[in-house]
Amino acid sequence: MEKLAPSQQETRRNALKTAIKAVYNTNRGIYGYRRIAAFLRSILNTEVGDRWVWELMNEMSLKSRMVRKSYKKPTTTTDTPQKPNLMKNLDDLSG
Repeated sequence: MEKLAPSQQETRRNALKTAIKAVYNTNRGIYGYRRIAAFLRSILNTEVGDRWVWELMNEMSLKSRMVRKSYKKPTTTTDTPQKPNLMKNLDDLSG
């Protein structure tokens, strides 16, 4: 039984996988799918979408180590002592 040669799409897919793995390892696993796709588009001049890179990275179980920092609501602190509430005794005056 003769084995068929890999299709053009399969060949491109495997080439992209090796390129993605190389970029991922070069950057110590920090780059995510968006950055890798942008890198492939600019440096290697390949037309590749973010979604496709994401799918190939999922197949190879590659995940970015960078996690977006969670938003911390700013808190207000005062060093000066609080002034007393002078409005609380106004009910006594209207009588």
